[in-house]
Amino acid sequence: HIMTSFFRFPYCLFALLLVVSLASAHSEKQDGNAQIIDLSEGPHFSKSDHNSLKMLWAGLADATGLKVYEGLPHPFWDKTLYDAEKRRSHTITLNGQLFYADGRTPTAEACNEICRSLRVVDFYRPTLPVPKQCGGFHADYAITWNSGERDFRLLVCFGCGEIHAYGPGFTIETDLSKEGYVRLRKLLIVYWNKRPKGEVAF
Repeated sequence: HIMTSFFRFPYCLFALLLVVSLASAHSEKQDGNAQIIDLSEGPHFSKSDHNSLKMLWAGLADATGLKVYEGLPHPFWDKTLYDAEKRRSHTITLNGQLFYADGRTPTAEACNEICRSLRVVDFYRPTLPVPKQCGGFHADYAITWNSGERDFRLLVCFGCGEIHAYGPGFTIETDLSKEGYVRLRKLLIVYWNKRPKGEVAF
């Protein structure tokens, strides 16, 4: 029994060290100041999406000129409203989606909160290969900003819980996590100003 316990000791020690290590990592993850760069412990993104997210976060780190654009009503669920708004309102097209032209500039505090939130890995999850019953991606809001001389755009659809982001050298389409959905909606819904309330209201 003594010999058996002796040989088991290294394995017990290893297990103890592993538990301590995981607890430490979890503690660091809970730190609100931990801006995400390492995705090794986050959701399992493809290598391409992994690299795109890192470029997105790099662009958010020193964002300037941030604006929020409000999307038109849903072209499928609220087609009548969509067509009416498209005819009567001054709109712009960003990456194939229509928005009211007068983008709004958030306060400095709100800009910081938006950028900080979008740089948290738990905001995102890989898109599942299953069809969504939302009538197709429709951007409820667009966030645009600059990083140096580089332009970035992030479009969000709350109907399907998905974001499409664009920047120099990358494009990414991925889902929001439940936490990300709730948080981002809370941050952006204050910019709902012109879009009439229809069947789908975000």
